[in-house]
Amino acid sequence: MSGDEAADATDELARLRATSDWLERALAASDTYAWNWDLETDTVERHPSFEELFGLDAEELEPLFENFFDRVRPEDREAVEAAFEAAAEEGSTYEVQYAIRTGDGSWGWLDGRGEVVTDEDGEPTRVLGTTRRIPGPENA
Repeated sequence: MSGDEAADATDELARLRATSDWLERALAASDTYAWNWDLETDTVERHPSFEELFGLDAEELEPLFENFFDRVRPEDREAVEAAFEAAAEEGSTYEVQYAIRTGDGSWGWLDGRGEVVTDEDGEPTRVLGTTRRIPGPENA
């Protein structure tokens, strides 16, 4: 590697670290976490703030559909499933608001947004998204 290439790599690393820092701060400031759901393995890579926001160990929600949906408020489950299914069928984005049972047993209200990622055949392979804690109806 030449001196110019090394300097370019160092500059790029510094830029990536700065970008990572401001994204981390923005997520924290907005009570938001980001995640990447692998549909083939039904596992989710979550931003570390997930555990802090919801008082849950992320491992408690694996596999996703078995444990995550058990925590979604029963009257919200249909809307959450419909949003995911429509986005998966259309290869599009989704947005849904719902409540989840937190680690202390209370309800935490969420605004979930994401995008389905497909392979070259148009089959869904993963979902990327964010989930933001929002005030519940009782706090509106």
